[in-house]
Amino acid sequence: MMNIDIREIYDAIHRGDLRFAMWVMRHLSPELENLFRDSDDPAVRLCYLRAKAMTYRALEIYRPCPILGPAGPTLRPRQRAMIETILTNHWMSWQRGNTPEPVCRNVFKRSEGEEELRGDDAKVAIVFGRHIHSNPLYIESDFYVHFNKSCKDYGCDVYAYNADDITYSQEIKNKNNICINKSLDELSNFLEKVRPDIVVTDGNFSPSKDTINSKYWMEKKELLKFKLAICVGDSYDDSCNIQEWLDCSDVVITMNETSLQTYGKRNVMTIPSIPLSESLLKESDSKDIPISCIGSANRNRDAWLRPFQALGVKIFASLHDRTKENAPNSEKYRDIMGRSKIIFNNGVVSPLVHIQTGRFYEAIMSKAVVLEEVGSPAYKYFSEYVHYIPVANIDQAISFSQFLLENEDWRSMIANSAKDYWNKYYATTLFWESLIRRLK
Repeated sequence: MMNIDIREIYDAIHRGDLRFAMWVMRHLSPELENLFRDSDDPAVRLCYLRAKAMTYRALEIYRPCPILGPAGPTLRPRQRAMIETILTNHWMSWQRGNTPEPVCRNVFKRSEGEEELRGDDAKVAIVFGRHIHSNPLYIESDFYVHFNKSCKDYGCDVYAYNADDITYSQEIKNKNNICINKSLDELSNFLEKVRPDIVVTDGNFSPSKDTINSKYWMEKKELLKFKLAICVGDSYDDSCNIQEWLDCSDVVITMNETSLQTYGKRNVMTIPSIPLSESLLKESDSKDIPISCIGSANRNRDAWLRPFQALGVKIFASLHDRTKENAPNSEKYRDIMGRSKIIFNNGVVSPLVHIQTGRFYEAIMSKAVVLEEVGSPAYKYFSEYVHYIPVANIDQAISFSQFLLENEDWRSMIANSAKDYWNKYYATTLFWESLIRRLK
C-alpha cells in the first residue's frame, strides 16, 4: 500500500492533514478500501467520503471548511468557541440595529393609509391538482392543501376543486382515458355553481392539448366576471415559458424573483413561499428528533446526509420519489417537522439557480432552526445566524448542529426569533390581504 503505514493516515486525519489522507484513499486498490470505508473511527469514515467525492457539487459540499476545520464526532473546543463568537456577534449586531434588515421584508407591506383587509366577504375558488404532478400515485400536493386551508383560516368563503385531470400532461391520463373536454366541462359547472369573486389556480405546468389553458380562463373570466390569480412557483427561464399565464391572469404569483419573464410585469406578485396554514404546522411539545431532512432524493441531499451518519450524529432522513408508496403523507410529514429541533434544507435547481423552498418556512413555523445551504435567497427575507444558519459545507452543517444541540438556549432563541419575524412580515394573513387588495 505505497509503503505507508495505516497509522500514519489515521494520525494525519486526527491532526487535520486531510489532503494527505484523501490522496492516499483515492489511490487505494479496491480490496483495501474497506479499511477506511468501514473503519470504527468516525473521522476516518468521513475522510473516506471526502476522498471519494468526484463531481463538482460533491467536491464543493465535502471541501474541508477553512473557518471551523474538519467536523468530528464531537465539537472541538476551538470550534465551540468560534461558533459561540459568530452567533454572539451577529445577535448583538442585530439587537443594536447595526445589521441591515433583509431587503424583501416589506413584500406584503400596506401602502400609507391602507387599512387591514379581512376575507369575510370574498368567495374564493381554489383550483389545484390534489396530488404532486396531478398524479394519484403521488403524495398530496402542499399547494392544494395550504392554499385551501390558509384561505379558510383567513376568513374567505372557500371552495376547493381537485384539478388533477386538467393540469400537467402525463401518460397516466391517457391510460385512464381521461377526456380533457369532459373534465373542463366539470370545472365549468363548478365555477358556474359557485360564482366566485376570485379564482386561485395552478400554473406550474406547460399548457397543452390535454390541460387547461389561457383560452379557457379568458372565456370564463369574461362570462363569470371573476378575478384570476395563477400560481407559478417554478418560473425558471431555462425550463418554462409562462407568457400564456401572464396574458390571461390578473395576478401571477411566483416565488422566483430572478425570472426575466416576470421582471417589471405589473401583474406579477413575487412572494417568499406559498401561503402556509399555521393551523397545520405547529411545534411539538416533545421535540424528540434532533435533526431531520425530508424531501425528494435530489439536490445532492444524500451527499449532505452521509457525513452525519458516518460520524454517528443522529439524524432522521427521508429522501424519496414523492410517491405514496415511498414518501410520508402530509400528516406524518408535519409531525416530523414539529418534532424536529433542527432541519436541513437546500434548494439547488442548477449551478445558477438556488431557490428558497417551502420547507424553509415550514421549519420556521414548526419552531425548528433551519440549516440552509448557502446560495438560496433566504438572506433576502431573514437575517443570517439570527433567524437561520447558512451552511456552505458539511463541516459547518455538522458543527453548528452539534453546537445547537448542546446549547438549547441558542437553539430556542434562533427558532423563536425566526418565528416572530415570520409573524411580523410574512404571515399567511398578510399574503391573502395583499393578494385580495391587488384583485379588488
